[in-house]
Amino acid sequence: MFYLAFKLQNQKEYCTPKGPRFKRSNTIRFSVNNNKIVLKAPPHSASGPFTPVEPHNPKSNYDLNDLYLPSINTDDNDWGGVSTLFRVWDFYGPWFTGKRGQLRLRIYIISPRAIKEDTSFFHPRSFENVIADYLSHHNSDILFDDEQAWYAPTDWSPLNNFPCVAVTFQAKPNRKINRGNDPRYFLAFPISDHHLIIISLDIRRSRVYIHSDSKPEPGTDKWINRAPMEELAKDIIDSVTLTLSPETLELQNKALEGLDDISLSKSFLPLKWAGNTRKTKLL
Repeated sequence: MFYLAFKLQNQKEYCTPKGPRFKRSNTIRFSVNNNKIVLKAPPHSASGPFTPVEPHNPKSNYDLNDLYLPSINTDDNDWGGVSTLFRVWDFYGPWFTGKRGQLRLRIYIISPRAIKEDTSFFHPRSFENVIADYLSHHNSDILFDDEQAWYAPTDWSPLNNFPCVAVTFQAKPNRKINRGNDPRYFLAFPISDHHLIIISLDIRRSRVYIHSDSKPEPGTDKWINRAPMEELAKDIIDSVTLTLSPETLELQNKALEGLDDISLSKSFLPLKWAGNTRKTKLL
């Protein structure tokens, strides 16, 4: 059975698309303030173009003292960030049905503009608060008839194999209004007192047109298996390692001084967003 980029016919039945294999990944290494980040991911392999153009490979080292962080949202200046890596992989259906899905990887260095000088993201409560602020900044305005489009964070899972607080979580679509979207996967950890690394992986399955060229079939789950894209996303996240520099370890020790419990909360309920106020409360 052929799984190729060429599309010569419409999909007519349920399929499991195929894309790059994780075992063919290359190793990606870069540093932020001499903190070493290593992960594995396949080479960029997708149809484009993508605008704006983002790097497929990071620089060897990012110095936060000299790094300009442009606004990550054109509507405000609440957060600054820079993309260090952007890769996309297409997944193809059988028998010349073309691209049936896509996985997008982005790695950001981000920081909120307004932050107290004595705040440190190495502190578990400060870290949890800034994750909530980040998710609110991205999702609180996406509402339809007072229904939020995304539930986040879900599947909150603190990581014990990192040298600092770190967590994986997901953002899941509200199926009442957002049936065409798939979950987004995240890994987050601090890289300084006031900076975070956010690794995101977005699955995007193609719409299926069978009975009409203008109206897609309802229920993507009935037509395209997202498991291959999920598997690659999880493999990439599981491959990430972090080594903190001596200077950063000193910052962390200072932030944790006097704390009896330095662990993250074992669970974190999805946030509820009210209007475009960017205020949050637990569901």
